[in-house]
Amino acid sequence: CPQPTISSTMPSSCALFLLCVAAAACANAAASSLRLPSFYGSHMMLQQRVPVQFWGYGTPDTSVTVKASWASATATATVTTTGTWQVTLPAASASTPASTISVSSGSDELTVTDVLFGDVYVCSGQSNMEISVSLSRNASAEIAAANFSNIRLLQVAMKPAYYNMTTPQKDLNVSMSWVAVTPASVPTFSGYCYFMGRDIHQAEGVNVGLIQSCWGGTDAQVWMSPQALAQCNASQSDPTMSGLLAPKNPLAATATMALEAMHKSSSSVLRPAYKSSTPAQLGGPPTLPSTLWNSMIHPLLPLAIKGMLWDQGESNAGDPVGYVCLLSSLIRDWRVQWNAAAGKPFDPEFPVVYRQLHAYPSEGLLGPMRVTMAGILNTPATAMTISYDIGYMASPGGNIHFWNKGIIGHRASLAMRVLGYKRDLAYTGPVATHAEVVDRGSGGLLYFAADVAFVNVNSDNPLQLVYPQAPLHGVELECGSGPGTWPNSPWTTTVVTLLNDTAIRVNITLDGTETAKQPTALRYAWWDYPPPGSLRDSTGLPAWPFLLPLPAP
Repeated sequence: CPQPTISSTMPSSCALFLLCVAAAACANAAASSLRLPSFYGSHMMLQQRVPVQFWGYGTPDTSVTVKASWASATATATVTTTGTWQVTLPAASASTPASTISVSSGSDELTVTDVLFGDVYVCSGQSNMEISVSLSRNASAEIAAANFSNIRLLQVAMKPAYYNMTTPQKDLNVSMSWVAVTPASVPTFSGYCYFMGRDIHQAEGVNVGLIQSCWGGTDAQVWMSPQALAQCNASQSDPTMSGLLAPKNPLAATATMALEAMHKSSSSVLRPAYKSSTPAQLGGPPTLPSTLWNSMIHPLLPLAIKGMLWDQGESNAGDPVGYVCLLSSLIRDWRVQWNAAAGKPFDPEFPVVYRQLHAYPSEGLLGPMRVTMAGILNTPATAMTISYDIGYMASPGGNIHFWNKGIIGHRASLAMRVLGYKRDLAYTGPVATHAEVVDRGSGGLLYFAADVAFVNVNSDNPLQLVYPQAPLHGVELECGSGPGTWPNSPWTTTVVTLLNDTAIRVNITLDGTETAKQPTALRYAWWDYPPPGSLRDSTGLPAWPFLLPLPAP
């Protein structure tokens, strides 16, 4: 600590005063060197049943002692030359009473109080994850009812690593430190994340920690490490990424079938995989690859988590196949890096739930994007929820920012409970797996009929046709004249009837201008704003949008 300059003509009382001030400043500086990163603090939630990686800052070469109230012994560490220290504290269960962590180094001490253990979820993505509870439907009632002392919130500030965009950071900024859910704390927190966490807490009776780290308008690339991005750069030689989309998961096979139908004229839909973005612009969402991975995700890695909720894709909607690679690679990479940083035992395949894009104006990009997103399910322990039925043009946040966050939060909670708690629940709705032509007609008019089979429905949870008295405006038939016609070939609305608990029959009589063309595909809920979910299961979950190729005659 620098010493003050004292003049020989200065009165002794002034000199003494300066020395005292300097001594106090040096003492305060030494005391302030013992501190914790922004994401540790009182009221925090730690992942249960996992050893706790706990670190902080201090004066190099000094000793630090850490005592956790649930631990039988203290932990010690020596501060490194870079000014940081780390210890591993023992695991604890959610039944552990509210705990304290005391940290000391020499005469310096700090204490973290009211620490709970439970299941921690990180919620990331773009603006529909960012939209707050206060902008959600029934906000006043939801905020008034938000009194959950065993749900804790942490909100990461939207600050990219502009000062060092290429280096993963160790610490980050928070806009809201760990806090219990109350009517005062919840209004500015992510609505989607909160409603999912609340429903898990109420259904499973477990303490829940929620970490919001998102930024509106961002593409997937800014959330990916360079290693993860490299996996997709390597796929550019295969614009269809046939290997990535090979149906390892039965539900992911629907993406492969959709690509088969789209590939007839793929130039407008199937684009090359990711290429580097332009540098970030100050004041807007970051666009430089890995920027937010470095500043808003990497620092969180020592915090073990139960699972991840992802809500993004609008900014990547022009490249549906490339997005399958991007998000699949992001998930694999986050799991590997989180597992390495948070220490073992840790779930190497923690559950990941993502949302298929909802209804909003997007120049026809959403049909291809929605059906292709199913390909991400080839990544283990993932689930996709459906939301095309809840877009709302008059939402307070604008038509791209639907306000029914409670509905998608509930659907995400169902999916997370299936993946993370092994519950037998319906969470994703009926999924069309194949179409079989049963009648091609004859003569001057061509009568056509096909049966479409679904999974995720059965006699206990049957397929339902919500508007049985009218044609189902949403299932369309393509009558093409050969390869290269899609997507400009004509699509005609069909009449749909319920065949049984797991199938529908699609039929249509084609006019004279269409008899020379062979039906080549069926699609459902393809438009940016499709009709409300006419096909559902008995729980009200909508059927997935689909694009199914039809066999040639």
